[in-house]
Order: sequence, then C-alpha cells, then structure tokens
Amino acid sequence: FFKNNDASVELRIKEKFGIQMSVPQQYFIAREETDFIWLRFKTTKNDRFILVYRTPVYELSKENLIKTRDLMTKMYIPGAVNGSYPKIAQHSGFPIYNPIQVKSKNGMELRGLWESVGDYMGGPFYSFTFVDAKGTYCVTIDGFVYAPEETKRDFLREVEAIVKSVR
Repeated sequence: FFKNNDASVELRIKEKFGIQMSVPQQYFIAREETDFIWLRFKTTKNDRFILVYRTPVYELSKENLIKTRDLMTKMYIPGAVNGSYPKIAQHSGFPIYNPIQVKSKNGMELRGLWESVGDYMGGPFYSFTFVDAKGTYCVTIDGFVYAPEETKRDFLREVEAIVKSVR
C-alpha cells in the first residue's frame, strides 16, 4: 500500500486488535495501553497521529463516537500545555458523520476538526469505527494532523489512507 511499511508495528496492531492495516515506516508507537495504541510521525514542522483503540461494544451514534474519542484523547494524548488534550470541535455542522464500508467492514466515519482544550492547537481528523467480527468490541482507527502554517490536505489524505487500509 505504502512504499515502506513497518512490519513490526503492523504485527503489533494485528496481535492486539485482530486487524491488519498498512503503517508507513515513519510512524512509531508513541504510547501503548491495554486497548489503545498511538502511532506518531513527527517532523520539525508537523505531527501526524494514528490512534487505534477498542472499547466494549456500544451504539455507533454520532454522540457516542464523539464522547468515546474525546475520552480516549483526554486519557492518553497529552497536549503541549499541562492539562491540555485534543477534542473534537463541534460547530459549523462538524463533525460529519456517515455510514461507510471499508473493505468488508461496515461502520461509521467521522471527519472534521479537532481543537485543544487548554491550548491553541487544532487541525483536521478522520476516523472509522466498526464492531469486530465477534460483536464484542468497537474498534476505532483515527487519524489526525497538526501542521501550523502548512496546507493540511495531503497530510489528512495520508492519515485517511492509513485508516482505510484496515482489513
């Protein structure tokens, strides 16, 4: 899918979540918890993030997806300022919520903007949530970008392609 994938990160995701996805070599595991992995690609000008997490199965409503994502980022993704964390920005018709099929997985997508609570950061995000084959867990793959003073379109396309590489 990508030119050079990181087989060890891909294997870790498969072992932990029972899914396969393409992860470029530039991404490293920044944090790992029982049901959570944070992948990061950091340069001097921007940051790209991929989150993979699972929770007990729940209704895939827009409100539940937002609440769950905000809880995960608050728990595991610290911001630059002490006590800050990324959360979904809910205004101007965002985030956009749609049913979608990715490969053979039916689920819900969210796309929109994130903003930092307690700091002045933000950017675009894309996420896909589906119920696993056993019907036990909701699995979310979420990509987001922080790139101040840069065009974010190509970075967002990259993280969306990684999210949609799930199989």
